[in-house]
Amino acid sequence: MPQTMKLALLDDYQKVALRMADWDRLRRRGIDITVFHEPFATIDDAAQKLAPFEILGLLRERTAFPRALIEKLPNLRFMVLTGARAASLDDKAAAERGIPISTTPGGTSNAPTAELGWALLMMCARDLAKAERLARQGRWHDGIEQMVVLEGKRLGILGLGKLGTRAARYGKAFGMDVVAWSQNLTPEKAAVEGVGYVGKDELLATSDFVSIHLALSDRTRGLFGASDSSG
Repeated sequence: MPQTMKLALLDDYQKVALRMADWDRLRRRGIDITVFHEPFATIDDAAQKLAPFEILGLLRERTAFPRALIEKLPNLRFMVLTGARAASLDDKAAAERGIPISTTPGGTSNAPTAELGWALLMMCARDLAKAERLARQGRWHDGIEQMVVLEGKRLGILGLGKLGTRAARYGKAFGMDVVAWSQNLTPEKAAVEGVGYVGKDELLATSDFVSIHLALSDRTRGLFGASDSSG
């Protein structure tokens, strides 16, 4: 019998990981699987609990894996994560130890994320959370101020990538005036999507709704402050 290897699946808050794949295929190959449902309290807590494992399965953007944690995992040999990248994973530190990282690009589209963002925008425009509470109280006709109609309003998109482009298309479908800005965006690129190009300050000052689709990085951290959302 081959020596058993240990695999940890992390951050399965919803307790669904074992239903999402045929894990018996790994068990038949001598891989012992442990699922962690709760987040780790500290780096030291994570290091202590994960020290026995050779393989880690990460759900994107949940537990961070900085160099300080990777260096405390003596048995770690392989990491796999959902999604095409994870900004919170120090891949350089892993590479220095010869630990390969497997990602899962492709797969499902970004439509679910974009649709959820649009649903939240609609909730704000129509005050649906308050309407739902009143309906449950039998007061469906009471207490709702005039709702915002999206048609004719301005939608500002910060970051016209894959998700931002979808949001822009949704906005145009609702008859909104859509404008966009990012550090890399040009008027020509915006025009390809039928979107107006404006500066950041103008976008924030004139948009009725703002949808942010910028990845957090050293370049974007601190790009917006409290003064940008005031007034």
